[in-house]
Amino acid sequence: MDLQRDTRLCIEAAKSFLQYLIERKQDGQNSYDRTSMAEDCLIGLLGDYSSNIAPDQQSHNESFRAALTTSAYLPCETPLEELHAIALQDLELGSHHRGKYLPLRAIAPPSRATGILVLAEDEFEFPIILYLHQQEEEHVRKATDIVDVGALLLVKEPYFDTMIFGTCGIQVDHLSDVIYVDKDDARVPEAWRSSIGGGNEDSAEAIKMKGNLEMAQKNHLQAIREYVFRFFFFFGPALIIPDSYTRALSQRATPDQIEVIKRNRALAFLETKQFDAALSDTGFPNFGPDPTEKALARAAKALYFLGRFKEAREVLKKLCQRFPDNKDGTGTLDRVEKRCAEQNTGDYDFRFLQAEAKKRHPPVLDHATYFGPIEVKETQDKGRGLFATKAVRAGDLLLCEKAFGYIDAHGYDDGRPKITVTTYTEKENRFIRARTDLVRLIVQKIHRNPSLVSAFTAMHHGSYQTANTCVVDGKPIVDTFLTQRIVSLNVFNYELSSLITHKRLRSMKHTATHSWGIWIKASTINHSCTSNAYRSIIGDMMIVRARQDLEPGTEITISYCGSEEDDEKIMQEQFEEWQFTCACAICQDEQQTEASVLAGRRQLMDKLDDACGSTSRPDIQTEAVEQLLRALKNTYTRPANEVPRMRLSQAQLLLAYVYNAQNKMDKVFKFVDETLISFGFILAGLDSTRVSFKIIKWGLVEDQHVEVFRLAQEAFEKIQAREDAMQAEEYARTAFKIVVGEDSSFESVYGK
Repeated sequence: MDLQRDTRLCIEAAKSFLQYLIERKQDGQNSYDRTSMAEDCLIGLLGDYSSNIAPDQQSHNESFRAALTTSAYLPCETPLEELHAIALQDLELGSHHRGKYLPLRAIAPPSRATGILVLAEDEFEFPIILYLHQQEEEHVRKATDIVDVGALLLVKEPYFDTMIFGTCGIQVDHLSDVIYVDKDDARVPEAWRSSIGGGNEDSAEAIKMKGNLEMAQKNHLQAIREYVFRFFFFFGPALIIPDSYTRALSQRATPDQIEVIKRNRALAFLETKQFDAALSDTGFPNFGPDPTEKALARAAKALYFLGRFKEAREVLKKLCQRFPDNKDGTGTLDRVEKRCAEQNTGDYDFRFLQAEAKKRHPPVLDHATYFGPIEVKETQDKGRGLFATKAVRAGDLLLCEKAFGYIDAHGYDDGRPKITVTTYTEKENRFIRARTDLVRLIVQKIHRNPSLVSAFTAMHHGSYQTANTCVVDGKPIVDTFLTQRIVSLNVFNYELSSLITHKRLRSMKHTATHSWGIWIKASTINHSCTSNAYRSIIGDMMIVRARQDLEPGTEITISYCGSEEDDEKIMQEQFEEWQFTCACAICQDEQQTEASVLAGRRQLMDKLDDACGSTSRPDIQTEAVEQLLRALKNTYTRPANEVPRMRLSQAQLLLAYVYNAQNKMDKVFKFVDETLISFGFILAGLDSTRVSFKIIKWGLVEDQHVEVFRLAQEAFEKIQAREDAMQAEEYARTAFKIVVGEDSSFESVYGK
């Protein structure tokens, strides 16, 4: 398959049709007409595209896809019963056709791009390309399971516009803007109903057996269809199918049959990650006087995967009491008890977490979220923030949160995600970047589980105007563009494990980070270049520990940028993208310092980098480096504990290593001290006074400080100061805990 050639042919055909439509477009004039040119172009476009680029080939062969989206627009908020049907010939290019809906029938197999393309027609046999965005990937759900030849759809307030290939079609950006209907639905055009055939006359028992057969073959979605389209009147809180009361009555289902099929359907919902719907089908929370074993077990499982561990524990206790021989119930209860303990105490087996993250791809860890001594409150000028509720010490655990959504770069040979896509959504004459694959994952997650919507949509989304309602036609309204905005403003990039990152930094190996995730509680933590907390990662768990001792009521902050970033312009551009201005001491000093002084500082830094980077450590010109460091210090007017000078630390630490190799211990202590001072530490015992070694105030702990404290330990051992050496080792362990997230791996990296 020549993917580039086939795509080029499609684009050329599409452009010819686009030009045809543009030439016809006039204000107030319909822009769609049935002509042989339009029909031939569209059929050729999608027919060839579908046959030459199969969904499975696209899914596995492409490592990158580009996507362009239109300007943001709201999803349809109007119930379908209040909308009026429209025909393709009445569509206007660039219009959202508010107050209308478009019945369509798929007439060709689907094809995948960043979404799903399918050729469809209206009841007058006008053809059109339908582009369904935010659909599940092929390895999760086949495109033909979503829409295939003969599928009937109602597109609410259809958006007729140009698409990525340059042609025109119906763009469906919001999942709730399309409704899949059965062949007997009253809103299906009469011609289609008569051509498809009459209604189903199967009995309820026969339908149940069909669903069971689909489940046995692991066709979970087809099983749900059997239970719903042909039988059920209730499709769960996320997916209500209109007019299905009639089907239920026509099947004359008994109450017992309804209960059995609901339990079976709950299992299908669990397999497709529709946990809200599964929970509803089990009868939770009112199971009745005689709950069944399967209903209790499936309710507990749904609660577990929704992170509602305490409720799951109560259901499992009831299960174990009523059915003591259920071994799975006992085992699951033990598992839930561990999650509850993690949730309540923050007591994790971090060594086990590291092992899990290493072997799982993607690194989905089976653990609970812990909220420590923290609370979310409004700040004076930065919106919401996270605050300490009690005194904590450096290294204490503040938060250990499971990701709400993430995309993982690991597990691929080239170190990149199989699909890494950036969309650009125009808003207020600027472009906001969003990870399309992460957006799709989150859109699908909250669409399947409406109970999760409110927590996600409450995240910071700037000035974006949201929909006025959250449910329409029994489905949650999931605004794709709101999701993009939230992701763009709250996304974190991360490595598989901060332990791996620490080892790479220690060996001077730097790799780009391509993984991204959303952590809801952590997103409330505001930025400061002089932050008092540090975030680390193990799998999909984010760990936030205190960098310093904190008093009750202190706002917790983290740095959104690396400490090595000293270019004020670059940092401010990043802050602008996140829509805030940093007013920390470092940024204020940069703004208040005269331009000539800043220019001189940068020139000195360039000379310092040359002096340190052009020679090996033993041969470094120490006097020249020390002279440059003294000159750089003179460019600062405020002490380092107020305005840290992180860029100086690399040269200072290099001097400490060189002098240690030369056994010049006074010099070693001097530059260990200066290295830490550059990060805002206040210390005692590293100068000529020879008082006991002690940190009076912790500074901005980074990965390199583990090595700094280990060097101090070695230096103290050389002069037989064993208590100070032990103290330095303890500080090294604390620094390791802060940057890696745990200290159970300390010995595996540094030995005993």
